[in-house]
Amino acid sequence: MKGWLESSFPELRGNVTGGNAPVPPTIELLLKIMTVFQFMGILFAVMGDGVFRFIGMPRAPSWYTDVVMKNSVPIMIGLFLILPQILNGYVVSGAFEVMLDGGNLIFSKIATGRMPKGDDLIAPLTKAGLAFVAQA
Repeated sequence: MKGWLESSFPELRGNVTGGNAPVPPTIELLLKIMTVFQFMGILFAVMGDGVFRFIGMPRAPSWYTDVVMKNSVPIMIGLFLILPQILNGYVVSGAFEVMLDGGNLIFSKIATGRMPKGDDLIAPLTKAGLAFVAQA
């Protein structure tokens, strides 16, 4: 797309950039929290109730033996397989947007549900004052 835009609109040469859409702040926070829980899950998987003795507790609390020990496999599946997939759905947006001068939206894949064709970009860019050079 970048090559076509720069060859069809010479004024854009060297000025077409791309990047990833930013992750929403709440999702970024959840990803960081999930990483902490995954690390704790690894500690419990490796050390078992020895984690509590390591931090100075004489024995594991009742919530650990009643909940975690009895449901360890479903907890690990959720923590390492299901939860990351759910959060990843919010990280990857599938966005493809064409903007002029960083603010004027020319085309949005999110709004249309498809990638742009040449005609989708030619009319708005020429209307914005850019000269179109037809390809041979």
